Amino acid sequence: MDQKNCFEAAFAAWNRQALRPHVLLDASTNGTMRTRFGGASLGKAPLDTSGRPMRMLCAVDFSELPMLPDFPQTGLLRIYVKDDALFGMDYDEPAAQRDFRVLYDADGSGLMPQEEPGESDYFPIPLCCPCRAATLEQQPIPYGNYRFDEPFSALLRRHGVADIDGEMECRLTHARELQLPAIGGYAWFTQDDPRTFEKKWQRYDTLLLQIPYRDEPDAVFRIGDGGVINFLIPHEKLKKRDFSDVLFWWDCY
Repeated sequence: MDQKNCFEAAFAAWNRQALRPHVLLDASTNGTMRTRFGGASLGKAPLDTSGRPMRMLCAVDFSELPMLPDFPQTGLLRIYVKDDALFGMDYDEPAAQRDFRVLYDADGSGLMPQEEPGESDYFPIPLCCPCRAATLEQQPIPYGNYRFDEPFSALLRRHGVADIDGEMECRLTHARELQLPAIGGYAWFTQDDPRTFEKKWQRYDTLLLQIPYRDEPDAVFRIGDGGVINFLIPHEKLKKRDFSDVLFWWDCY
């Protein structure tokens, strides 16, 4: 068997192991669910460090979603970000909720839409995109995730592949890049998983929410040049419904 076929056999085996469930969220301007991306804040928006209201990046009504282990089954999760070029992210302290905020209400039914925000030069979601479907699927560890390199390299060696070439790397890159937002499963990044070079961040081991770049007539998520937003939470904090400790990271090509 040549190297390409050996790689494909190894990759097929990889895609059957270490699977985690995740929920894919299909959102568009004609969606009808309360779970949504962008749009008016549900409830009063928190203030950023400049004293201005942040913008609601998303609201997740867990009662609308398929069940995920250790995630809430009810309640409303809201994520807010600062209206600036970095969406409020701090590369040095990415878990410091100063210019982003993660809020959870066990009963969010009383949180009503506020005034529609104005236009923004920075905010990545120009139009409100409610979800129209939420699908439960299984996901293997994606290329670039900090858990990927060592076990995948060992699997390649067992299949007789010493190293990957450019074509194989493109195959791995293409396979990882989900086009829909996701809750649960594994995070992927366009550049590097920050947990690879900062071991102290590896305690943020659970994907709370991922929003990838999307440019369709009814769903526009402009995250740099083909970028992706990730919110990561320690598993034990998720189980306790403690959303005060969340790592926020985004990158792009």
